[in-house]
Amino acid sequence: MRWDKITSLIDHCRYYKGEMPDTEDANIRMCAFCEQKWIEFMEDRDNTMLSSLLSDYFEYGLREFNLDDGVPASLKAVLANRYFQYNERIDIPAFKFFYNKYYAK
Repeated sequence: MRWDKITSLIDHCRYYKGEMPDTEDANIRMCAFCEQKWIEFMEDRDNTMLSSLLSDYFEYGLREFNLDDGVPASLKAVLANRYFQYNERIDIPAFKFFYNKYYAK
């Protein structure tokens, strides 16, 4: 992937700026990890994983969630997936709270 494309993707990230942030906050580290994985997924032209995550995100009723915040739905889908995995359950209200507290700008 061209560097200008990677840079434009990093511009959508809150925490990951080409390297992981130096923080002890596990929530911020998880967000940065998700951003890094999202960039890797976006590099793959035939990414069935990202398509699957986005499909799940929409199926959970999150298509309209914070639609105007400038964060691509595909990145939110990665964040939601990891949040649900780490918490071992799909809890939409809890994810929305987490997102608004730790990720929304």
